[in-house]
Amino acid sequence: LSIGLFTRISLTPEEVPGSEDLVDVTISVEEAKARSAGIYLGYGTYDGGIVGLIYRNNNVFGSGRQFKSTLEYTQRGLGGDVEYSDKWFLDSPYFFNAKLFGLSKDEEGYSKFEYGGRVELGRDLGEHYSISAFATLGHTEITEAEIAAADLGLQNYRVGSIGLAQSWNQLDNIALPSRGFIFDNSFEYASNALASDVEFVRGTVRLSAYFPITENTQLSLGARSGFIQPTGDSDQIPIDLRFFSGGSTTVRSFREKHLGPSDKEGYPLGGQFYTTFNAEYTIPIAGGLKAAIFADAGNLLSDLDDASLNDMHYALGAGLRYDLPTGPIRLDYGYNMNKGPREPSGSVHLSIGIAF
Repeated sequence: LSIGLFTRISLTPEEVPGSEDLVDVTISVEEAKARSAGIYLGYGTYDGGIVGLIYRNNNVFGSGRQFKSTLEYTQRGLGGDVEYSDKWFLDSPYFFNAKLFGLSKDEEGYSKFEYGGRVELGRDLGEHYSISAFATLGHTEITEAEIAAADLGLQNYRVGSIGLAQSWNQLDNIALPSRGFIFDNSFEYASNALASDVEFVRGTVRLSAYFPITENTQLSLGARSGFIQPTGDSDQIPIDLRFFSGGSTTVRSFREKHLGPSDKEGYPLGGQFYTTFNAEYTIPIAGGLKAAIFADAGNLLSDLDDASLNDMHYALGAGLRYDLPTGPIRLDYGYNMNKGPREPSGSVHLSIGIAF
């Protein structure tokens, strides 16, 4: 059921005549269609229009292995990936995922071409907790740039890394959670010994919790943080490996990626350390339509040595939600409560999926 092989499984126990200790159990299953193909359309405030094609096979080799391929075009570029998943790797309790991807995209101030792969081996420890180890190898090239070379860092480089991740997921629904929490974090190490041109350590942590206040209203809280620290000869991280903040899932008084350091032209430069805090209260209006009020706070700092809760930025806002099976459509406006020089008074965001 969890990986989509079956749409229904039922168990019917019956007493065995003449025995007090035995029962007969009839198991009835309804098998799902293994293969599917589809097209999806969307729009994001940052990416613009979105058109995608997706193909999925949930029963590769007739053994429950999964294969998925996606091709997506947005107004910022074209990308695609293929992914293979094995829930019981080599008939063991471990799961295995492998992914190859390619992407050509116009970011603000520069354009890039990127390709690579990732493998992951992990284990579910109970119904809600999992741990995994992963390895990545990829190549990034900055093909065009309006940002100065000194601010970009390396413009043609490989990244090879290994890492660990864990997730504790108590959400009742991953796409439309109404109660529960999720706590996850990761740690990654890149080195020349792993065929990487850039050496660094990187860590992230997230906690999101959802509380039903009344039968139909909900309070959502979130906290996230991350750091990246160069460990090689260079003390600079390439722009495409840095953290960015601002936008529909962070501090909503800023445009996507526009909270934090920028160059003289206003292009965002990213940073080595960030924090984000969110609180949101939703109220039903009619059907799947809901109203929301929210408050966000966060910062983005250029240098990890300055890591702190200083230079915080805040948003206070309201929005509308319309629930879909894949997540809510969200329309938000966030007001900048401590507007600084060259900062907006607020920002509008249109997106799909939960905010945090």
